[in-house]
Amino acid sequence: MDAYGIIMSLVSPLQSTPDLNRMRQDQLEDFIINSKLSEWQRQLVRDAADKTSAYRNQIEPFKITRARKASRKYYLYFRKNGIFIREPIKQKFDELDELLIAALAEHELNFQTQTREFKSIGRLSKEGELMVKALEAEVQKRLWDSARQQTDSAM
Repeated sequence: MDAYGIIMSLVSPLQSTPDLNRMRQDQLEDFIINSKLSEWQRQLVRDAADKTSAYRNQIEPFKITRARKASRKYYLYFRKNGIFIREPIKQKFDELDELLIAALAEHELNFQTQTREFKSIGRLSKEGELMVKALEAEVQKRLWDSARQQTDSAM
């Protein structure tokens, strides 16, 4: 869920960034001082004609790195614990992982090359939530069946 949420928020077409161009100088300074940017990146924002765009360009790699870390954590968890997951469910988790990785890679390429490809991102938007809900239902069913079997065997 962490990887899904972080990647979906990264690739979503509905992005929200404060309008740095409309901020007073003291507001701008406070905002960028409290950002994750290093001093040289802050200076780029201060010096830019379009401060909002400059900020977006400097903060995006942080967002991409966060999404990559979440994706890697997801991958490693299932590599370590996959032996405990039944194959049909494991396959569905793998499919979701592939969808997340493809959307993340497409977003990163779009950022680096200033292109606007949305095939994988669109697929994640259309299919991702359905996949997550199906996985949740499947896992809950398995957990419920397991709890019921334990109760039945105790009687």
